[in-house]
Amino acid sequence: MDAAIKKEQRDPKLKEAVRCYNCHGMGHFSAECERPRRRRGSCFKCGSLDHKVEQCKQTTSRDVSYVAPSQAEEDEFHPTVTVSLGGNNGNTVIRLVASIDSGSPISFVKKSLIPSKFVEEAPDSSRFLGINNSIVQIYGNAKVTIVIEQATYDVVLRVVDDGTMRSSLVLGRDFMKLAKLTLNISEGIKEIMNIEAATENEEPFSQMVINNDLPLEVQERTRNLFVKSYLEPVRPEVPRVENVTKLKMIDEKPFRYAPRRLSYSEKEKIK
Repeated sequence: MDAAIKKEQRDPKLKEAVRCYNCHGMGHFSAECERPRRRRGSCFKCGSLDHKVEQCKQTTSRDVSYVAPSQAEEDEFHPTVTVSLGGNNGNTVIRLVASIDSGSPISFVKKSLIPSKFVEEAPDSSRFLGINNSIVQIYGNAKVTIVIEQATYDVVLRVVDDGTMRSSLVLGRDFMKLAKLTLNISEGIKEIMNIEAATENEEPFSQMVINNDLPLEVQERTRNLFVKSYLEPVRPEVPRVENVTKLKMIDEKPFRYAPRRLSYSEKEKIK
């Protein structure tokens, strides 16, 4: 594949789905970004090396105000789910940390996580409002299959802008009805608070840096390979085979060996 693809030759649909590695915005490549060049590993919002974007306190005009709890947030409200796209064949599979939100009538997902070919037009794109009564911009619907705790559900996710929420996936009341989930309010609980986590609860593969110029299918296969071959295998607490090396000196006489010189063929390979 020729890395030097001209801008006018790039697939416009693919370009809409790409994310800029420099500003974390959508719709353009890092080479085309108009913002100042960001240092590697720095925050996408303010450019600081002291924290990641999830901990950044600098807000922008499109940020939504919400309450952020501590790291001790109960995990049952943020389960890890498997999302399959493409019908029964499931030709694209991703794993996400979801938030179960009884305050939302619909379930929605970040735009950057769903390839554009799976997004269908949404006729009800202007019906839903955010917590500040602002219209939630919906780019379309995605019909997916969600697997959670070995149970499978066919769900329609609304695809929204990445700045709408912190969580990658929000499962609302439509999912709760489908999964027959109910709320048990004890005697001492008088109010249910809708609190959204601002901690780093994403899967490790979400921190992977993959060339945005690659096709979305290649990027997704890379993530799946990393999860299957590196994250999912069980790691024992101690190595099964311990490598113990012993160096025994037969006498106290100093010794010295000069490094072996490379042959001409080896030097050519190094060049």
